[in-house]
Amino acid sequence: MADVFISYKSDRRTTAEQIAHVLERRGYSVWFDRALLAGEEFSQSIERELRDARAVLVLWCSLSVRSDWVREEATLAKRLRTIIPVRLERVDVPLGFVSLQAVDLTRWDGASRGPPVERLVQEVARLVGRAPLPQGEDAPLLPVGASAPSAGVPAGSTAAAGAKAGWSSSARAIARVVSGGLWGGRSVLAKSQARSSSGNAPPATMDPPTTAFPALPDRPSLAVLPFANLSNDIDQDYFADGITEELTTGLARLRWFFVIARNSAFTYKGRAADVRQIGRELGVRYLLQGSVRKSGDRVRISGQLIEAETGHHLWADRFDGDLQGIFDLQDRITETVVGLLDPSLRNAEIERARRKPPRSLDAYDLYLRALPEYHAMTEPGSTEAVALLGRALELNPHFARAKALLAACHVRREAEGWARPGEREEAIRLAREAMAEMPDDPTVLAQAALAIAYLAYAHEEALSAVERAVALCPNSALVEGSAGLVHLYGCRPEPAIHHFERAMRLSPLDPWMGSFLMGIAFAHQMAERLEDAIAFGQAAIRASPRFGAPRRVVVASLAMLGRMDEARQAAEELRRETPAAYRVFAERVYAQNPDKAYAERIIGAYRAVGFPE
Repeated sequence: MADVFISYKSDRRTTAEQIAHVLERRGYSVWFDRALLAGEEFSQSIERELRDARAVLVLWCSLSVRSDWVREEATLAKRLRTIIPVRLERVDVPLGFVSLQAVDLTRWDGASRGPPVERLVQEVARLVGRAPLPQGEDAPLLPVGASAPSAGVPAGSTAAAGAKAGWSSSARAIARVVSGGLWGGRSVLAKSQARSSSGNAPPATMDPPTTAFPALPDRPSLAVLPFANLSNDIDQDYFADGITEELTTGLARLRWFFVIARNSAFTYKGRAADVRQIGRELGVRYLLQGSVRKSGDRVRISGQLIEAETGHHLWADRFDGDLQGIFDLQDRITETVVGLLDPSLRNAEIERARRKPPRSLDAYDLYLRALPEYHAMTEPGSTEAVALLGRALELNPHFARAKALLAACHVRREAEGWARPGEREEAIRLAREAMAEMPDDPTVLAQAALAIAYLAYAHEEALSAVERAVALCPNSALVEGSAGLVHLYGCRPEPAIHHFERAMRLSPLDPWMGSFLMGIAFAHQMAERLEDAIAFGQAAIRASPRFGAPRRVVVASLAMLGRMDEARQAAEELRRETPAAYRVFAERVYAQNPDKAYAERIIGAYRAVGFPE
C-alpha cells in the first residue's frame, strides 16, 4: 500500500513521474500504474491501490478532464475523501469537482522547490498524517526523455488498456538512490534496499521524522471542520458535506484570512479530536464546526466558531429551513454564516492584538489595534488610528491593508471636519498604492475606493474598484457597505440603498451600522424622499451618537421640508455633539457631488439653518 496514488492521462506521464519523484524525496511512497507487473489484472490492481492510498492526486489537464478513466478514479477518491486535485493547465474541471480547491501547477517548471510544490507536499502531509522529510540538496529531477519502459511493463499502454507506462531503468536507479532508507521502507519503487558495493553491508536506515506542526500563517487562519450529520439517515451525509464545502469556498473568498483546504479538514470527519490538537495539526487559530439535523422536509444547521488555542467559543448560531429548495437553502446559509463570521473574526483578532504586550506588536497587530479606533467614529479615535497605522507602515512600508485603512480614515476625517493640511493628498496616494500592490484583495479595493471617490472625485475609477471587490467577495458586509458609499458619492441612490441593505443583512451587529444607516438616509435625501431621509438619519444617530454626518442629513432634510424650528434644534444638537461638522463646506459639497442640483439644494439648506461657511 502506497501513501499516494496518482491519477493522470498517459500524455502527462513525465509530469506524473516528476511529481512522484518530488514526493518520494520528501518521504512518501507513491503508486501509479507504472508499477503494474505483466499479467496483473489492471483494473482490479488500480482500484485496490486507489482505495488503499491515503492521498489521491488527480492531475487535471485538457485531456484528463475528458478521460472517463481519470474521472472515475477522481469520483472514487472524492467519495473516499482522499482527493487532492492538481491543475496542470487552465481548464474547466468536470462537474462535481468545481468546488474542490486545487493545487495550481500550471506554471510549474519541474523544480523540486518553490511555493506550488511545497503546497502540494503540505496537502499530502495532512492527508497522509505524517510530516514530510526536510528538503535536502537539489538533485536532478527525472530526465524528460527517461521514458523507456522497464521490464514487465507494456510499452506505450494506457490506463484503460493496462498500464500507462513504466519508468526507465535509469529513472528507477535515481529513485532508489533518492528514496533508499525512507521511513519504514515503504517506497513502492524502492522495495529493494540499496547495498554497498560489496553487496554485504546492511541497508541504511533512518529514524522516523519527528512531527512538526505547521506554523501559524501571518494572518488569521481558519479550518471548516466537516459538519456532523445528526439525522437518522446516514445517506444524508452528502448534505452535511455540501454545507461544509460551500462554507469553505465562501470563506476562502474573504482574502484577509487564510482558509485550510477542504481535503485537509475532511481528514477529521468522524474523528473525536480535541480542538487544540486540531488547531496545532492544521496550523490554524480558529475552527468552525457544526451539525446538520434533518427531519422530514425541515433541516436545522448549527455552527460554532472556536478559538483553537484556548477552546473558547467566539460565536454560535443555528439556522432552520425548508428542504424543498435545498440548494437555495445551502446558498442562504453560506451567505449568512460568512457574513456573520467576517466581523466575528475581525473582533477576535482585535482582541488577540490587545492582549499582546506593546513590545511584541508587529505591523499586523498595529493594524488590528487601529480598527476599533477607526470604527469609534470620534476625532480622538481617528487620530489614534492614524498614528497606529503610521507606525505599521514604518515597520512594513508595503502593507497594502494598512494603506487602504489609513486612506479610509482620512475620508472620515475629511467628512467630519477633522482633516489637517495634506491629509487629502496623502489619502489619494495611499489608496492608489494599496490598489496597485494588492489588486485582488477585496478589503483593500473597497476601502481604497472610498478615498478615490470622496477625495479624488474619480467616481468611475472608484466604481470599477469596488465592483471588483464585490465580485471577489460577495458576502462581506465591509465590501457591501463600501460599495454603498461609492454609489452614494457618485449620486446613484438606488444601488447605494441596495448595497447598504445587503450589508446590514450580512452583519446586523456591525460596528459600521451607523454608516450603513447614514448612507441610506443620504440616498433617500438625494432621491427627494425626505421623510425617509429623516427617519434613517435619526436611526443612524442612535447607532452612532458621535457621528456628525447623519445629523447633517437630518438638519438639511428638515430644512428642505420647511420645518425650520426642528431644523434649527437639530443643528444646535449637531453643533453641541460634533462641532467640527457644523459648517456648510460648500466648495467640497459642490465638487464631490456629480448631481449639481442636489449639491445646490443641500448647500442652500445648510445656509438657511445658519451653518457657518
